[in-house]
Amino acid sequence: MASISAFDDAWAAACRAARELLHAEIELVASDADIREADLHVVLPLRFAGQSVGAILAHFSGEPTLDDRAALESVALLVAARVVDNERRREAERYERLATSDALTGVANRRSFDEVLAREWSRAMRTREPLALVLLDVDFFKAYNDAYGHTAGDTCLQRVARAAASALARSSDSFARYGGEEFVAILPGTSLAGAIAVAESMRTAIARTAIPHDGSSLRRVSISLGCAAVIPEVGEAPATLLEHADRALYAAKAGGRNRAAADGYAAEGEPASPRYVVRGSLPATRASFFGRATEREELVHALERQPLISLVGPGGVGKTRLAIEVASAALDRGVGSAWFVDLATAQPHDDLVPIVASALRGHVPLCRSAADVAINLRGRKALLVLDNCEHIKERVAAFVDEALSSESDLRILATSREALETPGECVFRVAPLPIVDAIRLLHDRAALAGAPIRQGDDAVLAPIAERLDGIPLAIELVAPRLATMTPQELATGLEQRLGVVQAANRRMPSRQQTLRATFEWSYRLLDDVEATVFRRCAIFNGGFTVDAARAVCASNEISGADVEGAVGRLVAKSLLASADSGATTRISMLETTRSFAMHLLNDSGEVGRIAELHARYFEAFVRRSHDERIRMPMTRWLRAIGEERSNLRASVLWLLDRRDEGTAATIERLCYWYYERGSLYGVEHAQAFRSALEDETLDPHLRAALQLGIASILRRIDARAVRELAAEALLFYVRCADVRAIALTRRVLAFTEFATEGRIDPALEPVLAALVEELTVAGEMTLAADILNNVGILRTQLLDDARLPDALAAFDGVIEILEARGDEDRCGLPSGNSGDVAFYLGDVATAIVRARRAIALLEQAEETWLAGLQHLNLGHFSMWAGDFETSRVSLQRAFEGLQAQHESLGAVSVFDKVAQLARLCAKPDAAALLLGFADAAYRRAGLKRQQREAHYIEAMREDLAVTLGSEYAALYDRGGRLSRDKARAIADAV
Repeated sequence: MASISAFDDAWAAACRAARELLHAEIELVASDADIREADLHVVLPLRFAGQSVGAILAHFSGEPTLDDRAALESVALLVAARVVDNERRREAERYERLATSDALTGVANRRSFDEVLAREWSRAMRTREPLALVLLDVDFFKAYNDAYGHTAGDTCLQRVARAAASALARSSDSFARYGGEEFVAILPGTSLAGAIAVAESMRTAIARTAIPHDGSSLRRVSISLGCAAVIPEVGEAPATLLEHADRALYAAKAGGRNRAAADGYAAEGEPASPRYVVRGSLPATRASFFGRATEREELVHALERQPLISLVGPGGVGKTRLAIEVASAALDRGVGSAWFVDLATAQPHDDLVPIVASALRGHVPLCRSAADVAINLRGRKALLVLDNCEHIKERVAAFVDEALSSESDLRILATSREALETPGECVFRVAPLPIVDAIRLLHDRAALAGAPIRQGDDAVLAPIAERLDGIPLAIELVAPRLATMTPQELATGLEQRLGVVQAANRRMPSRQQTLRATFEWSYRLLDDVEATVFRRCAIFNGGFTVDAARAVCASNEISGADVEGAVGRLVAKSLLASADSGATTRISMLETTRSFAMHLLNDSGEVGRIAELHARYFEAFVRRSHDERIRMPMTRWLRAIGEERSNLRASVLWLLDRRDEGTAATIERLCYWYYERGSLYGVEHAQAFRSALEDETLDPHLRAALQLGIASILRRIDARAVRELAAEALLFYVRCADVRAIALTRRVLAFTEFATEGRIDPALEPVLAALVEELTVAGEMTLAADILNNVGILRTQLLDDARLPDALAAFDGVIEILEARGDEDRCGLPSGNSGDVAFYLGDVATAIVRARRAIALLEQAEETWLAGLQHLNLGHFSMWAGDFETSRVSLQRAFEGLQAQHESLGAVSVFDKVAQLARLCAKPDAAALLLGFADAAYRRAGLKRQQREAHYIEAMREDLAVTLGSEYAALYDRGGRLSRDKARAIADAV
C-alpha cells in the first residue's frame, strides 16, 4: 500500500468535489489496518491499473443512495489514478537521480559527467569561452584498500569526494566520479590558470582531511591532479579536453604525485611515494620487544650497504625476533617490501625456489630459479628474511649466491646457528640480553601469564636472569612459572637444576647448557599428561590442529579430552603456540623446542608408534578431504590441504618407506590438490617421489601413483617430464581399467601443453569425450563434469569458430550435471567459460550476462580466485561493449582478487587486458609498455598464453606497431624492464 503522503495532492484535488457531490465525511487511509469498524457506511478500495493503493471511508448522515455510491466510485477512480500517477512520477524522479549520481559518493556519476561535458562543450564553442577540466586520482588507493579493507576504502572515497567538491566555488562548476578512485571537475568559463588554482585548492582540502594512509610515504591520503583548458573548435570532440587532462595527470604522477600538473605547469612540493607495508608476510609479534635497540639500528643501516647479513647465535638467543624487528624498522626507512620465509621444515634435498616463491604470497609469478625470484622483486627494494637456515645452510648459500648475482636491489637477512660461509656475507653475532633488559622481559612475560611481579622482587629476579644467561627463549619458558611459584622458589629450582646439568655437560657451551637445562627443567615441572603430550607433539611438522593432537597423542592411559586440555596448558606455558587459521586454530612449536621434544620422543621408545599414528591420521585426512572435495568450496578445500602439506609429506614418506598398501590410493587422492596447487607448494613431494621411483622392486600400482603425482605437480613447469611420467602411468591404469585414475592422467596429459605452451592437441577431444561417458556410467559425476569442462575448454581453444557451439554445448552439459546433483555453487566456472564462448561468437551482451552470473555463483561458493578470473573476463567483455568504466573497475577487482589468492600468473594476464583497454582508449604508449611487461612476465615464468588469447594479443601487437611506428619497439622493450609496481602505476593511469 502507498503511504498517506502519496494521497496528499490527489486528495486535495478531489476532496472538495467529493464533499459537494456526496454531502458526506470522506477519509482516505493507506492500508486495511487503518480502517475502523464503527460507524462506517461505505468502504471503497482505491484501485487503478491493477494496483491497490488504499481505501476511501465515507460517513453518510443517512443511508447512501445509488447515486451517492456511483459518485463515490467516480471519486475513488479519480483519486486512485492521481495516486498511481504521483507514485510513478516520484519513482521516475528517484531513478533519474540514481541514474545521474554515484551510489557510493553521492556526487554525479560518469553518465552525468558525459552529458554535462557535451553540453558545456557546445556552449563554450558558441560563446568562444574557455572550458577547463581537472582530473584527479587518489594516490596509492589499492594499497589503502589492501591495508584498511574495502569498507574503509569506500569511506575514504566519500571523504575525498566531499573535500574536493567543496573546493568548487561557483554553481556552474560540476564535480563527478570518473571511475574507481578517479574524479573530475568541469569548470565552464575558466582559464588554465583558474583550473590550476582550483586543483591546488582541492589538493589542500584533501591534505586537511588528514586521512591516515600507511601505504604512502606521507602517511596520509593525497591526490594527483591533471588540469587542462581549451576553447573548443569546430570539428573537435570533448575527448580532446579529456586527453589533455589525462596527460597532465600522468605527468603529475610521474613527477612524484601529491601535486597538480598542466601544460607548462609542474608544481613542487613534498612527493608521495609508495610505502610497502607487507602486512601478513612478517609474522605478527604481539608481545613487547625488549633491548637490542642499538643492534636494530646498526642492522638497518648495514642493510643499506650490505646485500647479505646473517644473524648468527645459539638457539633461543632471539635471532628470529631481532630479524623481524629489523625488517619492520627497514620498512619505515624506505625498504619497499619485506618477506619472511621460515625454512624450519625444509629438508636438505629440497629445492628452495618454490618454498621461497610460495612464501611471497603470490606477488611474483612462478619462478624456476633464485635469480627469477630476485628479478621479480626488482624495483621494490625488497628484503628477504630467511629464518632457520642452519640445517640446510649449503642449499641456502647456493640460493643466496644466485639471487644476489642478479641485477636487483634485493637484500637478504638470514638467521642461523652458524654462518652460511658464502662470499659477501656479513656475519652479525647475536648476544644474549643484558641483565637489565632480561629483567624487563621477565616482568613483562610474567604479567602476560597473570603473575605481575611486586616491587622489590627485582633483587631476586636479577640472579634468575643471570642464571638464564639472558637467553630470551629460556626467559619465555620460565616466566609463566611465576604464576604458581614465588621468585625465590623459582630461583632455587633453577639453581638446583642448572647445577646438575652443567656438572654433567662441561664440554657443552654455557649458553647451550642453559637452554637445554631450561627446557629440561620446564619439562620436569609438567605433570605426566602434559609431558607425554609435549613430546608426542614433536611428530607434527609445520603445525597441527587440536583434532590431530587428539588422534595422534591419545593412548590407553590418556584420553582425547586429556590431550586437548594438556595442549591448552602447554600453550599457556609457552611450550606451544596457537594462532587462528580461518575456521580452525593451529598449534605450532618453535623449531628449537621441537628439536628438544623430538629428542625426548626418541628416548621414550615410542617414536615408531607415534609416527604410525601420525601417518594413519593424515592418511585418513586425505581420504576424508577427498570425499569433501565435491561439497566444499574449492578455495577452502585447497587451503585446508595446503596447511598440512608438511605433515602430508611426512605421512606419505612413512607410508612409502613401509610400502603400505594404502599408499598408492593416498597419493592418487592427493593428485587433485597436486593438479591445482602442486607447482606452488608440492615440489618437495615430487622430489621425494622421484627418490622412491629409483627402487626397481616397487609395486606397479604404487609406481603409477608416484608417476601421476609427479606429473600433476609439474604440469605447469616441465612438460617433457610430465609427458614421460604420465604416459607410463596411463599404461598401467588402462590395463587395470581404473576409470578415475585414467581420467586424472588423461587430464594431466591433455592440459600440460595448455599450461606450458598455451596449446591443445585436437586429437585429445574424442579421448576426453569418451572418458566423460565412462565416468558417467561409473557414477563418477563430479569428475565427469570436470573432464567435460576440459572438453569445452579444448573446443574453445581450437581457433575453429565452427566448433564454438560445440564448446557451448559442453559447458551447458557441465551445468546440467551439476544442477542435477544440486551442486549449483560449482556452476560458476562453466558459466564463466560459456561467457568466453559467447564473446568469441560475437555476442558480447550475452558474454557479460554470463560473466556476471559466474561471479555471483563463485562468490557465493567462496571460490574467490575463480571469481577473480571472471572479473578479468567481465573487464574484457565490457571494454568491447564500450563500457570503459565497468571495465576499469572489473580489471582492478580481478587484479586484487588474484593477487590475494596467490594467482600471480592470472594477475599478469590482467595487464594484457589493460593494454587492450589502453589501446581502445587511444593510449597506445601505455598499451605498448603494458604489453612488453606482460610478455616479459610470461617469459620469466616459462609459460605461454592460451591460443585464443595469443591470437588477440598478436592482433593488438600488429595494430600498435602500425599506430606507433618506430616508437613501438622502444616502448615495448622498456615495458619488459618495468617492475610490477611501475607497471601497475601505468595500468592505474589507464
